[in-house]
Amino acid sequence: PFQVCAEDTTRYFLLENNTFSSEHPDSFHTLEALDAGGNNFLCSCEFLSFTQEHRALVQILIDWPENYLCDSPFSVRGQQVRDTRLPASECHRAALVSAVVSVLLLLLLLTGVLCHRCHGLWYLKMMWAWLQAKRKPRKAPPRDLCYDAFVSYSERDAYWVENVMVQELEHFDPPFRLCLHKRDFIPGKWIIDNIIDSIEKSHKTIFVLSENFVKSEWCKYELDFSHFRLFDENNDAAILILLEPVGKKAIPPTGSV
Repeated sequence: PFQVCAEDTTRYFLLENNTFSSEHPDSFHTLEALDAGGNNFLCSCEFLSFTQEHRALVQILIDWPENYLCDSPFSVRGQQVRDTRLPASECHRAALVSAVVSVLLLLLLLTGVLCHRCHGLWYLKMMWAWLQAKRKPRKAPPRDLCYDAFVSYSERDAYWVENVMVQELEHFDPPFRLCLHKRDFIPGKWIIDNIIDSIEKSHKTIFVLSENFVKSEWCKYELDFSHFRLFDENNDAAILILLEPVGKKAIPPTGSV
């Protein structure tokens, strides 16, 4: 703050060191003149606001405004204190930062909600798999294919799939190597990665279609990725098994191809 040594009866005061605060105006109500010119004024937002709010004090300043120049910040050096204006972003930095952070958090929240409702995370993973596939040979070497078929089915149809279909195929001569969720997925690995890796390592994908299948989100993901391979690699690797009649309205758009 301004370093002052004046009593209330002081009528003329010489101010030094350009240290001034809002605590002092009440101490200057008896002043008739105040000489604070020639100081190196730090034109902060608080100081400029102070000079604008206390017009009565400004009116008793000697040589105002010619001899009251800003020394800092550098962008306003040499300007008269009276005419100096700082950007709103500098004077309200905390509020601006809070607003920006709030907007970013809101955008992240909205993005998360949209990804969840529109299955954005799955499609991002599928796009990443597509980009990775573009860097690989068009046809995977036979040694990289671990299974004859990946079986996509609803957990509610597990009894028929595991005890009837799988038993028949795996005990066939020669036996088929099948990939099942609960048996062959790698524990601890993200389920989306398990699905993509298992489909890519299989010659075919068997879809056991039922009302339960079309209601399952994970089955929908597997069907989507199979169609992705169909259009990208021009390789029809899907085998459809109709376990029960399925209404056309229940079939997702990708399942109508």
